[in-house]
Amino acid sequence: MSKKYKMLVFAYCEVNLGDDLFLKMLFERYKNVEWYVIESNNELITKIFRDYDVRLISRKDYLKNIFQFDGMINIGGSIFIQSKRWYGLYLKRLFYTIPLKLINKKVFILGANFGPFNSGLFLNAYKLYLKMIDDICFREEYSYKIFPNNHKVRIAPDIVFGYKDEFLNSDKKDKTVGVSVMNLENRDDLKKYYPSYISKVRELIKYSIENDFKVHLFSFCEEEGDEKAINDIICALDNKTKEKIEVVLYKGEIDQFLQIFSNMEFIIALRFHSFILSQIYQQSVFPIVYSRKTFNVLEDIGLANYYIDLENIDKLDIKGIFKRIKNNYIDIENISKLSENHFEKLDGFMKG
Repeated sequence: MSKKYKMLVFAYCEVNLGDDLFLKMLFERYKNVEWYVIESNNELITKIFRDYDVRLISRKDYLKNIFQFDGMINIGGSIFIQSKRWYGLYLKRLFYTIPLKLINKKVFILGANFGPFNSGLFLNAYKLYLKMIDDICFREEYSYKIFPNNHKVRIAPDIVFGYKDEFLNSDKKDKTVGVSVMNLENRDDLKKYYPSYISKVRELIKYSIENDFKVHLFSFCEEEGDEKAINDIICALDNKTKEKIEVVLYKGEIDQFLQIFSNMEFIIALRFHSFILSQIYQQSVFPIVYSRKTFNVLEDIGLANYYIDLENIDKLDIKGIFKRIKNNYIDIENISKLSENHFEKLDGFMKG
């Protein structure tokens, strides 16, 4: 009988579709594991992943039972951002990592990009931290090149490129457009674009409906304000227009949400993983780029021809979108295979 592993998981657990897909793929890949999600107060996590052996663990219980664990996985996307109080998260990482390394346990970082950052202190602090880690796999070349002297740093396409479900080959509904929304009000560098963004989405909705498109507005994360953004968009629309919009809210039911998303013919993608999912489901996509991480991946995979930077949202030609992005997707079969390389070292550890 194979060993039953006990692994700690450091992740963003706020019912965000992208991060929940990371966790689902991790839990499905390794069946014989007890998973201990670090310091999450969100009981929904255990309900979302009720088919797996997932538990929540406090800081106190971590220290009390540290010798029982085989290692830790920090899985996520934008997990190395220089926020105003970045040092708090940095110290938290040290708190969990150093004791594990002192007793020769493995620590993995999977799926991330590095930054944005603007200080040498932040960069040097993480250069020091990453030297302690057994394996670091970034999801884009920009992040990978920041650490040329760390031989444990690797690169692979975003983990979600490797996601597979029963909807992969589902028929697309003609003349449907899915719009992934975000609330930018809580992001200091983006909030000035929010009114223009809301205005343009309203314009897109009106044009789509006038041209017999069925519009779906997708919220990937309530906690980050996606649902508020949807309300801000539709509140100024007339009742006749509102009746022709379908609002799709992610509440932890991954399959139900993706079944609707996968049926869309066109995707207007603001959220990072709405763009990734559009390529999984072979949908024509028009990315609105709010972060360098999106542009980096568009460039890495050769799909940077048609997009607009959020700062230029005022210039967006709504009428031209659908003509420009028709069949704007790529064959990701090879990218999907490469994305599995995130798990290469972890496979060797868990299956070795």
